[in-house]
Amino acid sequence: MITLDQWPSPGRYELEKLYSEVHQKYCLVQLAAPLEENATQRYLQGIHTGVIDDKQILCRAVRLDDQIIGKIDLNRYPSGAAEIDIVIAAAHTGKGYGAEALRQIISEVSEQKWCTAMHAYVHAENMHARKLFLKTGFRPGRRFQADVMIPGKNGYRFKTVDGYEYILYLQ
Repeated sequence: MITLDQWPSPGRYELEKLYSEVHQKYCLVQLAAPLEENATQRYLQGIHTGVIDDKQILCRAVRLDDQIIGKIDLNRYPSGAAEIDIVIAAAHTGKGYGAEALRQIISEVSEQKWCTAMHAYVHAENMHARKLFLKTGFRPGRRFQADVMIPGKNGYRFKTVDGYEYILYLQ
């Protein structure tokens, strides 16, 4: 059974382990493990305080029994809309865990009136994520292109990728 709970503190080990187990080829933001120290500390501080820069953040660990198999983040903007990101470890994709986790987070934020809408930005070739968002009530939005940083042996490089936006209005 899937449960969502607070990200563990300090949480760096769990974050690095998760990202080492994720198929990042179709992630818009690709992170090389081990993660960069300063940015990771800033991110972990943000998920534990609930604020990064001018945005509120809500982060949940996705657990199967007692094992962390994924993570869901929502970054809320001053407009009240939030950007959602979900990652599930490769060994656990395609089994319905992501859909169950999304249903739970939708229920939580709807009950708390935490945001007015959720926007997901998905790599065009990530068919599993595209189906996941449609299955959980999101509607297709616009197609977009984004310049993303891809980790490599000699640092990061930019790459332009195609993607799709998915939107779920909550109120």
